[in-house]
Amino acid sequence: MKKIKLAIFLVYLISFFIALNGYITAQPTKKQLVAFRSEKTVQLVVNQSYSNAKGAYIMLDNLVREILKYAGINTVISDSEDYSLKLIIELKGEAISARYTYGQRYTGARISGSINLVYPRVAVYKKDFSGHIHVSMEILGITKYSSPSDAPFWDACMVKDSFLSKLFEIMAEIYGPDCLLKATKEMMEKYYFFKIRAIEVFGKIGDTRPVEFLITALDDKNKYTRQAAVLALGKIGDTRAVEPLIARLVDKSIRGLIWDALGDLKDPRGIEPLINQMKKIENKYTRRQIGRALRKITKKNFRGKTEKWQKWWEENKDKYLKKK
Repeated sequence: MKKIKLAIFLVYLISFFIALNGYITAQPTKKQLVAFRSEKTVQLVVNQSYSNAKGAYIMLDNLVREILKYAGINTVISDSEDYSLKLIIELKGEAISARYTYGQRYTGARISGSINLVYPRVAVYKKDFSGHIHVSMEILGITKYSSPSDAPFWDACMVKDSFLSKLFEIMAEIYGPDCLLKATKEMMEKYYFFKIRAIEVFGKIGDTRPVEFLITALDDKNKYTRQAAVLALGKIGDTRAVEPLIARLVDKSIRGLIWDALGDLKDPRGIEPLINQMKKIENKYTRRQIGRALRKITKKNFRGKTEKWQKWWEENKDKYLKKK
């Protein structure tokens, strides 16, 4: 009996805290979306602290203001007036040093923290982030990073799954991918890391609206951007990407990712190009990778056996292509 009473008490206690909205969510609820979208002004609060880099500060407020304007949001920093919607950024940083022939330099940085959207009587919407980077002194020269405050904290905010990634996720999930797409197109020349971070987020949220943008990114001069675009298209699953992906099989830097993406898309148009790719591959493990992609499309499992795939395709080609 005591255990039952305790269980009932805990249920009521949890319900009480939920009623107070003192809980946190990582994905926006319907109530949060309505509340956040109802406000056109957000009060930005940035709290930064650095364990071993006195005087360090990252100008995140200007970046956030510039990005949120594409969602139609006005950003204010003044605390002279209280606003209903607050964007609170908590960031901690650590400078990382390394010894070179010309002395010690702070060429590394580690950051962590959270981005929080806060609104009265609504759950806090929170995204945690972390980032770590170590830059090359051979590229940047010996005159930089002589003190802890010179450490590349800004760059650490821009790596995958760090501050910028999570800010983009918030923008896309709350205000929609069109806002992020517009911001990316207009700002990617100014900030070289914008495009790849946005592409990664488009793949994560799975919305089909950025597909055409992702297809054009398959021809980006940066191979890492091209790779991110292939991964995103595979995750989104829109079959408009099938023919463009097939056309880029000549690009060795993304070819293996395209095999996997065609498998994820499960479109019969990918079967013959994958078999033709297998014919050119001598390594049995690489052929098996293609075989796994073919299995996703066909539900057949001939692994990396090229002859069996070719024979099966000759017998079933008409049936599969009639589906399109």
